[in-house]
Amino acid sequence: MERKWLVTVAAGQLAEVTERLRHLGCSVTPEAAVPMDDDDAVVPVVGPEEREGDLGRVPGVKAVHPDSDLTLFRFEE
Repeated sequence: MERKWLVTVAAGQLAEVTERLRHLGCSVTPEAAVPMDDDDAVVPVVGPEEREGDLGRVPGVKAVHPDSDLTLFRFEE
């Protein structure tokens, strides 16, 4: 089963981390990376569920968080 994560990548290491994650069998979309204030980036990753523990051990990965589809709602008072 595939899972989705948001992976925080250290500043300047997006290309290297993308390649390493792809070697783990993950799909990475570096062009969708969102820059953070400290020059790190958050990138969406999709991959095999059993790889979740491996993601955090990739050099240049600072954090791994589960991702999910957005659910839009309307707030009314």
